[in-house]
Amino acid sequence: MNRNTNNGYDEAIAYALSLASAWSYADPHTLHDVMNSIGFENRCYSISLSNDALSVHTSASLLQHVDGSAAILCFRGTEPTNIINWLTDASVAPERFHTWGAVHGGFYRSLMPMSRYIACRLTRAIRAPRAGRTGT
Repeated sequence: MNRNTNNGYDEAIAYALSLASAWSYADPHTLHDVMNSIGFENRCYSISLSNDALSVHTSASLLQHVDGSAAILCFRGTEPTNIINWLTDASVAPERFHTWGAVHGGFYRSLMPMSRYIACRLTRAIRAPRAGRTGT
């Protein structure tokens, strides 16, 4: 693959991110295998929460390169057969997101219940020993 890094754009990275985004709808094992097939050797962690009463049904995957040098965090969007996802998407009013501005209200309400799980998984990923490195 040609790597064009003009203006900070890298085709290989864009391709890898597009694959991770598309395959995040599959099971974690398949996502792991697809990313390995393009050379992103990884550990794949799945984070999912569902609560019909709260209209929460959200999934994310964290792919960490085995050497610890990079990670990709993917969120599933609307699953075509999931009515809760469709109801969440109908809530389009923007919600304030910390000090960074506003985000889609449905995304915000899906993200917030799992934010602690994501933070915990990211912290573990950062602290995990890297290949070829000793210690913690």
